[in-house]
Amino acid sequence: MRKQVSNRAVWVAIAVFLLPHSGAGHQDKKQASNSIASQETLDRFIGVWKLRVDKTQSAGTFSQVITIEDQGKDYRFTYDLAVNGKENHLSYVTDMKGETVKSVQKDGQPAPGKSRITRIDSSSFKVESEIGRDIYKVSADGLTMKVKKTYSVTTRPNVLKDGELLFDREK
Repeated sequence: MRKQVSNRAVWVAIAVFLLPHSGAGHQDKKQASNSIASQETLDRFIGVWKLRVDKTQSAGTFSQVITIEDQGKDYRFTYDLAVNGKENHLSYVTDMKGETVKSVQKDGQPAPGKSRITRIDSSSFKVESEIGRDIYKVSADGLTMKVKKTYSVTTRPNVLKDGELLFDREK
């Protein structure tokens, strides 16, 4: 049975689920594919990922960009999201070994909720939170990333739905 959550938790979930674009320029797809293919031993999910809104079902308008950066033994995740004109920016640093992390907002204030991030392999990882689980997987050509979302809570109808998001590599 799924538990009921507050509207604030739903908004945070949507913020982490969806975020705006960073203005990164497009890289030639063949060049990007060759670059990714040559990095087989590296973490293929590192980069800038822009949500394909045309491949995502949602009420309202939104955009999202996820930036994943290598920081030595850690990774920095930055989520930029706009939903119906309201922007949200969250980030956290993790070693991706399943520890609990708390997100911070752009102004440095803590964001509600916490997540566990676990690396699966060089092209995928999972994020488990109080409201659900997301599995991130980079395609074989390294140009797209799918996020499979599964929620463990219930909300008003049509607010949080299990599903998939598709992101394109921007950089």
